[in-house]
Amino acid sequence: MYVASEIGTEIRRICIFPEVLQSGIGRYAINLTKALSSLGVEVDLFLTRDQGDLIQQAPKEARLIMGGGSTKKSLKRLHSYLREEKPDALITAHNHVNVSSIWVNRLALSPTRVMITLHTAMSKDDHSLEPRKKRLIRELCRFSYPLADHIVAVSEAVADDTAQHLSLQRQKIAVAYNPVFSQAMLQRAEEAVSHPFFNQEAPIFISIGRLTEQKDYFTLIRAFAQVRVRQKAKLLILGEGEDRGRLEALTEELGLEDDVALPGFLDNPYAYLKRSDVFVSSSAWEGLPTVVIEALALGKAVVATDCPGGTAEILEGGQYGHLVEVANPVALAQAMLASLEKTWDAGRLAKRGADFSLEASAKRYLELLGLSS
Repeated sequence: MYVASEIGTEIRRICIFPEVLQSGIGRYAINLTKALSSLGVEVDLFLTRDQGDLIQQAPKEARLIMGGGSTKKSLKRLHSYLREEKPDALITAHNHVNVSSIWVNRLALSPTRVMITLHTAMSKDDHSLEPRKKRLIRELCRFSYPLADHIVAVSEAVADDTAQHLSLQRQKIAVAYNPVFSQAMLQRAEEAVSHPFFNQEAPIFISIGRLTEQKDYFTLIRAFAQVRVRQKAKLLILGEGEDRGRLEALTEELGLEDDVALPGFLDNPYAYLKRSDVFVSSSAWEGLPTVVIEALALGKAVVATDCPGGTAEILEGGQYGHLVEVANPVALAQAMLASLEKTWDAGRLAKRGADFSLEASAKRYLELLGLSS
């Protein structure tokens, strides 16, 4: 039997339940799986379905367990898994998955410890829901979350927001930063890119994320229009989502069709990020934005909104990038121009990005679970 020196005298098994391998939480689950596996932990990935834009990146180190197509239809399978397999811990994400997992584990009479993770500022994330559904989710979380063995937020800001929003004791919420930085990421950043913007003599601004209300790319495009008045530049927005049509319409309305591109979801955004000049985050709210960390790790200048969530923590209040007011295209444009004029210490930025390593995050999770040596 393989003995993992990092976690004591026996192999541990942890199940991670991200719902699907998609977007930020999907990448978080993949990175945490790899990091825990490197420390000798056996990891099961419980997925509701064999879908998601990151499903092809499912770690070979993990055993994949498929549910019934949705969270609701997967609960019976989860109950059987917990009752039969009894992993040391179940790590979950998303409010509905968190709540469901707490109760399914209790019904299964499993000794498994449930660790629910909080990835965004809940007070902002639920504001678009209709009032009755919002109240229901809030009350379910308020009642159920204290029954979890561990409540873990991805940033101090998210922990504070959750405690206030759900009237929970702040000291009951721990913080563990997401696993982001790895040597593999740096290696992928060296791969070739083929977009025509990189063949032109103009600085390139880049943003990466789902085309949704949370990312507020409308403010970014309006800010970029102001930048273009001052100088030649290009803007790449990598990602897919329901706002695509309206964003494309705004781009045409502002006459930016030649300078703004929305290539969609790309399997390797790091290579595009590495070859761009400035990363811009225009989010209305966040949890711990992975791509801000990735940009720093690649030595890129960062401009970001000082939104609810962990962005300011990553940038340490502006020491590692420009922070501007949310939904203010004028301020965002000014910071984007200033970032081009400033000489950034790429090594210093990269060192900050490396603080959020896979290994450091995995060790923190094991410490919180009481599985570290």
